[in-house]
Amino acid sequence: MRRQQPVLAVDDLARAVYERRRTRHIGSLRRALTRARARTDSVAETLLRLDAADAGLPEFAVNEAIRDAHGRFLAYGDLVHAPTRVLLEYDGQEHRLDDRQYARDVERLDALAAAGWRVIRVNRSHRGPDRRRVLERVHSGRRLDAVQRMPGVRRGRCGGCRGPRRRSGRSRGGANGRARRRRG
Repeated sequence: MRRQQPVLAVDDLARAVYERRRTRHIGSLRRALTRARARTDSVAETLLRLDAADAGLPEFAVNEAIRDAHGRFLAYGDLVHAPTRVLLEYDGQEHRLDDRQYARDVERLDALAAAGWRVIRVNRSHRGPDRRRVLERVHSGRRLDAVQRMPGVRRGRCGGCRGPRRRSGRSRGGANGRARRRRG
């Protein structure tokens, strides 16, 4: 559901999922569909958004336009919470390897700060406990404390922040897989 040149729209995905009644793991697909969002640019941004939701943060808009008090366009933000002016940005490799991109980022971040936005940057080093610490910084922000007291916003533990994602339940190997692990 990429923002630019999407392979598939969320509605098309929903239609395909709901047309399949007897497909294996259809319940899991339907649950995953409820968390899908349009306008995403990367898997890393999506994982950050899901981790933020699992940590009990409010819903962030995906790749939303940010404007100043006069309505002038400032930037597109990866994950935007406009009521509190908090922005989660995932910086991929191009943000540090491309000098022009890096210079644009500096200008953009300065403009956002001048407009009163709190920008929290995340990169690939923020996994496991480091991701949890970043999301706790978002929680500790004065602005989001007020949001946490709003009805309908749940606060929880970040499920995706505990490290690499593992398969839940049975292993792929079944009983034989368990026996092999015990022996070896």
